[in-house]
Amino acid sequence: MTERLINGVMVKTWPLTDVQGGLYKVFAHYASIQEMNLGVGFYFKMDMNEELMRQSMREAIGYMEALNVRFGQDENGEMYQYINPEPWNEEMPLWDLSDLSEKEAKEYLTKVTSEPIDYLHKNMTIVSLVKLRDGFSGVYINFNHMLADGYSINMFMTYLAVIYFSHAAGKEIDLPRKSDYIKMIEKELEYKGSEREKADHEFWNSTLEEGEPIYTHPTAAPNNARVRQLREKGETRYFENTISPKASIDSEIIGGERAEKLVDAIAENKLSENALATLALRSTLSLLNHRETDIAARVIVNRRGTINERYSGGNRMTFLTWRSIIDDDMPVRDALKEMIDSQKKIFRHADYNSMKRLAERGQYFGNPPLATYESVTFTYQPNTVQIDPRLPEMKAVWYSNSSTSNICYLTLEHMLGKKDYVFIYERRVEEMSEEEMHFFTELMMECMESAVEHLDGTIGEVLDEVQARHPELCESEMRAV
Repeated sequence: MTERLINGVMVKTWPLTDVQGGLYKVFAHYASIQEMNLGVGFYFKMDMNEELMRQSMREAIGYMEALNVRFGQDENGEMYQYINPEPWNEEMPLWDLSDLSEKEAKEYLTKVTSEPIDYLHKNMTIVSLVKLRDGFSGVYINFNHMLADGYSINMFMTYLAVIYFSHAAGKEIDLPRKSDYIKMIEKELEYKGSEREKADHEFWNSTLEEGEPIYTHPTAAPNNARVRQLREKGETRYFENTISPKASIDSEIIGGERAEKLVDAIAENKLSENALATLALRSTLSLLNHRETDIAARVIVNRRGTINERYSGGNRMTFLTWRSIIDDDMPVRDALKEMIDSQKKIFRHADYNSMKRLAERGQYFGNPPLATYESVTFTYQPNTVQIDPRLPEMKAVWYSNSSTSNICYLTLEHMLGKKDYVFIYERRVEEMSEEEMHFFTELMMECMESAVEHLDGTIGEVLDEVQARHPELCESEMRAV
């Protein structure tokens, strides 16, 4: 901690954590700085009391101090952070978009989310009240990814709803304790140079001795980037991620009887939804890459195992490089167990700097700077937003910042209060078209359904069944290279 004079006031400042520093480095140098913008709309079907919503927003940010953090830069160009000494009290204009179609409103808010934001000594939580057509109204919030992740955003939305509707009903606000963001920052900084960091370093180094992974692409298109690279450079196991970062966020909902049947079967067989989803992911990549058995992906970990971590707010998300080698003759039940065991093994070492880990791996295998073995970053998120079912109809919308460092970032979750599956894609549009996104979703659903139906069978039987329905998978463009 260092005290600095900022705007005539002495304030305590802290360096960025490894997670924050990694995000800043990647987005500022390899994608675009607006990738740090997380645009979210939180709407209810109601006649919104505008002043009450503004009051509730200020109170909710008071519960989550990370959203009142600001950034500075020292004489050496190093970023630091501090909590604004003044309570958050920014302007919250009203945007009346009720004359726009749903598509037009989304395009407008996507454009807003895509605009770069000045970082130094500025408010990082930008809020507008919004009125949409069909009677929906609420808030649009542009969060900064260094100060928020999916978990803390969901928790904040819960706080906001509880505060607003409690005030509206004249009831007392019943919320857990306020966050202690700085305590978690200090804990993160203590990790650097510790015995735990040394042990984690040794673990990740030991995984390199397992040999070089192989890249698998998320589409079967004959001209995908992986195929182009192989044609130009000859056989490589990595992929140089030099594609344009232009991105789109899209979601697909698989609901109705199909979703209900699958969710019920998972519960009846007491299966782990996360294990099944991860198995479906690797099976889908296998099918799209001529039944490759060696599959690598990045899995997102939200390090919130303790009470303090759950309520700290901020960004405790990190990604881990995960590898799974499964032959066709492995029983499905063993493969599901392998999904759990392989992730538990790496989750124990999730505090290690992910960007440092990638650099060390690249150096070990002699790769160029933008080489990767993972085309998909994946997270399965059980819903953490608990909204009183007596409240008005609600919807949450994520808006693209039009840039991504990932080829495909897939979040799988369930719709609030329903069994419907929601696939949320942030994808590079030059590498994964909307049609290819639909196909990826369909393959994942079929792989989950087939695995549940063949619990006493093998992975090969699951892949055979799904592949038989899709002739386009039978001939691999990869093999033709």
